[in-house]
Amino acid sequence: MIFLLTAWSQPIDPQLNQHFTKYEIIELSSGNWLSTIRQSEEHPIHLQVKEWQLNLQKSQLISNNYICINEKGETFNNVKKGLIVPMNGTTQNGALVSLTVAPGFIEGFIQTQQTTFYIQPLSYFSKDDVYDKYVLYDVKDIIPGEEGTCGVSDQHFNPHRQRENTSGQRGVLSGGCMEIEYAIASDYSMYSKYGSVSALEAANIAVVNDMQTNYDDEFNDELRFNIVQQFIVTTSGGDPWSSSTDPSTLLNSFTSWAPSGFSVSHDLGTLWSNRDFNGSTVGLAWVGAVCSSHQYNILQDFTTNSSYKRVLNAHEVGHNFDADHDASGSPYIMAPAVSSATDWSSTSESAINTYYSGTSCLGTCTPLTPEVNFLSDSTYVAEYGETSGSQYCGSRYSIIQIPVKLSKSISSSAVFAVSASAGSATAGKDFELVTTSLTFPAGPAITMNVEVHIIDDAILESSETFQLSLAFVSGPAQVGSQGTCAVIINDGFDLVSDDCCSPERYDEYGSTYTNGSMILSGDYNDARTRVLYLPSHLTGAGISAEYITGLSFYISSKNSTQPYNNFRIGMANVSFSDLNNNPWVSTTTVYEANFTSSTGWNYFSFSQPFYWDGTSSLYIEFCFDNSTGTNEDYLNLVKPSGGGIYNEMYVSNSSGKNGCTLGSGDTYLYFPGNQDFQPKVRFYTYDGAKIENTLNKEAKSYIAAGQTAHFYSNDQKVIASVKNLGSTDLECTTAKVSTSGGNKVPLPFYSSKNYSQKTIQITSDQQAMYALTLYYTNTQMNTWGTNNDRLNIIKSNVPIASANAGNVEIIRPDTIFNNLGQDNAYAYRGVFTGNGYFALTDYNDILSIKQNSNIIFEEANKGILLTNPSDDTYLIHVTNANQLIANTTASTNYITDVTADTYYIDAAGQGLILKAPNNIYKKVTINNSGTLSITNAGTLPTTNTKQQSGNLRINTTSGAITLKSPDGTCWALFVNTSGQIRTVKVLCP
Repeated sequence: MIFLLTAWSQPIDPQLNQHFTKYEIIELSSGNWLSTIRQSEEHPIHLQVKEWQLNLQKSQLISNNYICINEKGETFNNVKKGLIVPMNGTTQNGALVSLTVAPGFIEGFIQTQQTTFYIQPLSYFSKDDVYDKYVLYDVKDIIPGEEGTCGVSDQHFNPHRQRENTSGQRGVLSGGCMEIEYAIASDYSMYSKYGSVSALEAANIAVVNDMQTNYDDEFNDELRFNIVQQFIVTTSGGDPWSSSTDPSTLLNSFTSWAPSGFSVSHDLGTLWSNRDFNGSTVGLAWVGAVCSSHQYNILQDFTTNSSYKRVLNAHEVGHNFDADHDASGSPYIMAPAVSSATDWSSTSESAINTYYSGTSCLGTCTPLTPEVNFLSDSTYVAEYGETSGSQYCGSRYSIIQIPVKLSKSISSSAVFAVSASAGSATAGKDFELVTTSLTFPAGPAITMNVEVHIIDDAILESSETFQLSLAFVSGPAQVGSQGTCAVIINDGFDLVSDDCCSPERYDEYGSTYTNGSMILSGDYNDARTRVLYLPSHLTGAGISAEYITGLSFYISSKNSTQPYNNFRIGMANVSFSDLNNNPWVSTTTVYEANFTSSTGWNYFSFSQPFYWDGTSSLYIEFCFDNSTGTNEDYLNLVKPSGGGIYNEMYVSNSSGKNGCTLGSGDTYLYFPGNQDFQPKVRFYTYDGAKIENTLNKEAKSYIAAGQTAHFYSNDQKVIASVKNLGSTDLECTTAKVSTSGGNKVPLPFYSSKNYSQKTIQITSDQQAMYALTLYYTNTQMNTWGTNNDRLNIIKSNVPIASANAGNVEIIRPDTIFNNLGQDNAYAYRGVFTGNGYFALTDYNDILSIKQNSNIIFEEANKGILLTNPSDDTYLIHVTNANQLIANTTASTNYITDVTADTYYIDAAGQGLILKAPNNIYKKVTINNSGTLSITNAGTLPTTNTKQQSGNLRINTTSGAITLKSPDGTCWALFVNTSGQIRTVKVLCP
């Protein structure tokens, strides 16, 4: 593989600025490329240009009997020596490639779905030492002004075409291949311009190689050019045809010379000239003349850009095949003025199909096999689901469509198998492949979709991938170079993390009024839309002045069959309150990527947050840039209150336009500022999750050992979080809002104590230890007063309203968070096993041993044994460096055994006094914020309880020591499932 050294550069010749608004000067080694080509023999040729990996093969463009000759009869063998090589193929992403290579010469293009990039020698623009330096440009950056026109009129219709084309009609092959023997002549002005036979020979071959891409799959059959001869005049005055600059005179003269002037039989002939033809004409041809005595055209080498030369050649050859002009300004090859068009109009296609099917001189060739390819080698999708009932625990899922394109028409149906191979994503858990085969019907090239369901599995995880693959089953087509597509699932909707919260929430703007395509007008090649949201719209949705980190819109009907390429979202703060008569403004790019739509909410995570200032109108621009149209998708639209004009758009079907720069001067259609609809949008901002409080809202997911699942409702509000702490999969697990409300209600078995009105039900197929996090809003917690941050969790086997003391479990939480997210919520986490109903409660049935003074351990390196929820026993003791640590130990390593849930020291500022290994006493106390303090004890207090030797064991799972801080707050000191010492505020026993 040959890699490319590239650099942005100032133009070597000022002429470049006259031709292109933007370009790049690059260096390539044509010698190395030719060496690689020779070594590849008949195998695929792998080259690289910038980010494009090229997979090429030699074009079937040059006849085995090809000769290059001058007016003296001298022959030139550059092609036979392998010094001029035309090639075609694709990039790693399926983009079309045409390249011709010769010493010091590389010319051709890379045609992506969005645009076409041309590579051509810098020597076309500069006479300095520019060997192996090339200009790379986007056809959209060509400065207009060199277009030129075709001079064909009624007098150029071949008067003999009806008589000459009536014998030996062959009929349409429908998927076959017709070979056109092509002869090319160049006058002395061309030789003078290029400086050598080899340079001119390569340039002419490059134009035909590029033009071939306009005839390979656009008609009923492949029309393949086979260059049989080049005739190059190398001496001044040696032109065997007229020296006139009048195009008609020159065409007539060349037509008289060519039948016998070329030394080989041919079906079509072209004369290239660098003369400045009279008027604006740069090309002329006989119409309907292939396979006749008038099968000729003349071309002026009027431009330095290869894109226009390709179209000029294709256009005049189109006339030879009986195509007439399309309308002026139309985006087609047969428009009178030369452009960078790549498409034929249906009128031209019909005329050419009809004409060549009636010829007798064209031979047959082996057609290029039609191919099927994914349109992209990768696609990103969001893990989000609107549809319930996947095969994976009934979880919600989204439907995505991955487009697959047939390259050319086929005479009978072609069948391909579709398979999915798991990478980090797991089939049946993260995705379901719905389309397992594709059948392309006989007929023209079409695009079909592979349907995949992306399962919203609730698991906290990074991005996951799997790969789709195509395999041939039957029919006249084959899998192309892009037979696989990697699907990357972005789990962008986990708004709470394993510990607490992540910095994102959303607010939903508007109620659905109607549906429309608006920003996703995929039936056009390009579209540019701007939408305005007033401050009142945003504040009414709950958004204040803050950073916006993403947005999503809702697609009610997906109809597109290809990605929206270069889909861009830009934002700006503006002062105007509607769009009428206000200019399009510059915006900050917050998102730009190829976007494949899916039914439901489509989420866009911004590459950089955008700050809305709270008082300006929010101006959002959407655009995309495709090379062809598809079908339009429909979004939920809002009819905003207050009147006004809130969206405008430009659309275009021109192949050379950039959707993100469309203006009134280059659009196919313009929808002015009289639209009073906006997309229904969710705006994502920093600040964590919202809490689900709606009765019966639920979510489902499979939870494997070690996994954490955040259960969200279809409103993207969190219900609960479950972390599997065991070694067994919980399998299918459901979190549900069992009862709702914002108050506290009396316990059915202890009326002086209460539980939260909102309860959560957790059910799973298998049993394993898990950490459960419950979420309550600040409003719901206010009902508990000062106890709102020190409650217990109650678990019941039945709905709590009908529970009794015998079927409930009271658990001290191991973690309590507050000020979580937009709801200023509280998160309570505890460790449990088994299904049940859960709530918060101020009921405290914890069995405790109460002590009103310090506990002194008189033996060095001894302490208290605590058992964590996993039934692992730890020795809590101090080090010489004033550290309190927990080490695993045998559960029998004790002298004193206390059967209780906690050992409670009921005296503020009192605590544990432990002897370190160096025999110095250390005092363990807790401050008002729950932080432990270990200090040298100094003189021991006279009032105390002593443990004279050995350890003291709290003989219960999840046992604790309860200390009281100076402000009278009780704190439990315990060991969590990870073996770490933790403290949490609790109700005093």
